[in-house]
Amino acid sequence: MRTGKTDPTASARSELTGLCKRVFAGAKEKAKYDAALAIQWMLDNGAERIAYVDLDAHHGDGVEQAFWNDPRVLTISIHETGLLLFPGTGFAKDIGGPEAEGTAVNVAVPASVSDAGFLRAAHAVVP
Repeated sequence: MRTGKTDPTASARSELTGLCKRVFAGAKEKAKYDAALAIQWMLDNGAERIAYVDLDAHHGDGVEQAFWNDPRVLTISIHETGLLLFPGTGFAKDIGGPEAEGTAVNVAVPASVSDAGFLRAAHAVVP
């Protein structure tokens, strides 16, 4: 049943969606910083919880570091092992800072992982 009232969050949700689309359209290196700025903007503008998912060869270290102690931001990174690939971070033991333990999820896969193996890791971790 419609009450004739407008949804006060509709405009903000629309802005957040548009912002995310613009941020992630950029290059990977630039996007990791833009993503952190976008996440901070969303938090500053009413978002209560954010999940950031990074699926590529390199660990999503920039965003993870920016929100290491912020329990409102969940970072999930599935990437090639940091033992052999820059930036050498993103190990399973890295789970978030003391004020946000469990909000950083790192799944490092071997360099030889197949597409099917990468997808299996993603489906096992990403809701």
